[in-house]
Amino acid sequence: MIFKTLLHFILIITLFHITLFADFSLTRVNANEPNTLYPAGDNNALAGNIRRDIFEPLMTKDKDGNIILGQAKLYKIDKSKTIYTFTLRDDIYWSDGTPVTAYDFEYAYRYMADPKNHIINAQYLTTVNILNSYDVITGQKPVESLGVNALDTKTLKITLENPTYYFLAGLSHISMAPLPKKIVQKYPDNWDSPQYLLSNGAYQLQTWKRGEKIVLKKNPHYYHAKNVQIDTITYLPVSKETLAFKLYQSGKIDYLDEIPKNRYKQLQKEYPSELKTSPLLATYYLSINFTQAPFDQLKLREALNYAIDRKSLSKQVMGTGEKPLYTFVPQGMQAYTSPIPAYQRWTPKEREAKAKALFKTSGFTVEHPLEFALLYNGNEQNKRVLLSVIGMWKKVFNGAIRVKLKAMDWDDYIKEKTHYPIVRAGWVADINDPSSMLEVFTQKHTYNISSYNNKIYEILFKKAKKSTDPKERESIYQQLELIITKDIPAIPLFQLSTARLIKPYVKGYKNTTLDTVFSKYLFIEK
Repeated sequence: MIFKTLLHFILIITLFHITLFADFSLTRVNANEPNTLYPAGDNNALAGNIRRDIFEPLMTKDKDGNIILGQAKLYKIDKSKTIYTFTLRDDIYWSDGTPVTAYDFEYAYRYMADPKNHIINAQYLTTVNILNSYDVITGQKPVESLGVNALDTKTLKITLENPTYYFLAGLSHISMAPLPKKIVQKYPDNWDSPQYLLSNGAYQLQTWKRGEKIVLKKNPHYYHAKNVQIDTITYLPVSKETLAFKLYQSGKIDYLDEIPKNRYKQLQKEYPSELKTSPLLATYYLSINFTQAPFDQLKLREALNYAIDRKSLSKQVMGTGEKPLYTFVPQGMQAYTSPIPAYQRWTPKEREAKAKALFKTSGFTVEHPLEFALLYNGNEQNKRVLLSVIGMWKKVFNGAIRVKLKAMDWDDYIKEKTHYPIVRAGWVADINDPSSMLEVFTQKHTYNISSYNNKIYEILFKKAKKSTDPKERESIYQQLELIITKDIPAIPLFQLSTARLIKPYVKGYKNTTLDTVFSKYLFIEK
């Protein structure tokens, strides 16, 4: 009896020891290999998953997507609502144990704005309306004139062009994270390698084998490290959805970021508790390059637009909660309702008839078809969507159109996107505000693939950003949507949604409409 009791006691202690000292790890797929881990490096939305694990801005988000204090412990706003003074936390450190200072934030924002650095996402500083950001980015003013000043090691002052009601939310974007000045200056060409990269977030970079994996380890110097359960996060760059799904089936990954959507109904039956779907503030669209003939003809753009059956794309080709879009801003934006353009009210037959008539007047026939190449970042789901769109065009235009699909990996796609007449594109809102979507069509935006340039649009957009009246802003945003709906620099197809498979032992997952899932809020229950 004593032996059995002792054995039982040892077993309890052993299990307690295993639970207490277990090394919890999570393996997930990140479809695109990032070209850099620099927080403002590019607009690769999936790379943001890794960057959010490594870095943290002044403001951040809780597990429900609410804006909360991050590296800052408090802030003050002056009477003009254009000057924000942030006081940093006392317990924030880089992963080498040295303190994060206000000078690191000042350096990061100036580094982003400096035209010498050619930062693709530098325009985000204008999105959040930081004083002189546009003039600095375009080289008209010195970097020191940017409205960001470190007053001492713990105090940062940010001055805005005008009151911006979404500024604090905008600060939570990963582009606004600090940079370790001493490391970036010492190793300018490879400061984001595992050998040198310093992080101020919940995780730090341990391994980066390009084309194979990125491994993150919990950062012991993070101020909430004791609340972070998962010790190791491994990201696998797998762009093929079918291969990623096989890895999930075999148990080699725990978190599948994107499912093969053509198997959605099957997966609902096989993995009912593991399948997670939710709407996203993001638009899937075709960008049309205005500088390339014959797409400079409005009638041709209209014909291509009207010939697409969005409901079929949303429900049959996608089928995981996507919604057809006839205007650019996705549904569900805070305090905003998109206008309904005339062609949205037409019946499918009316749209088809109008498309045929416009296409005919554009001068294309079976003998003289419209021929062009359509660029997309190569994955299986994009190919299925585009083949469906091409099929619709061929049906409506009676074969008087020939489209060649051109697939590229993400890096090449980004380099070549402005060289093709039509490009598959997608844009996820950075903040829950229509301006985050509509800014894409301003002349200087780095993702203005269509080279769209409308002076009235520019004037109205600037007016909306300066407005402090919610009703006035909504009215202007609606006008902006109607302008691009008329000019058609892009053909919106549908509102994106997320559809993921997550193992039942991975807990704490809760997606938001901006798709900001932090690994630090997840935990393993085995």
